[in-house]
Amino acid sequence: MQVAVIGAGYVGLATAVGLSSLGHDVAVGERSAERVEMLRSGRSPIFEPELLAMLRVGSEAGRLSFHTSNVDAAA
Repeated sequence: MQVAVIGAGYVGLATAVGLSSLGHDVAVGERSAERVEMLRSGRSPIFEPELLAMLRVGSEAGRLSFHTSNVDAAA
């Protein structure tokens, strides 16, 4: 399933990473370019147990992408 998540805060990021770990393709829209670059580089702005490892796995598998435009994420 293809899913768009708007916002990469505590709820949005954890939801997106969790869905990608279940095998879904997830595109995240986030207005903060700094946060998007951080996430694209495999770093997390928040701490949750296992979140960073799951983020990296999802990104490397191509199931998790980050966008500065909500329209691009939803497309």
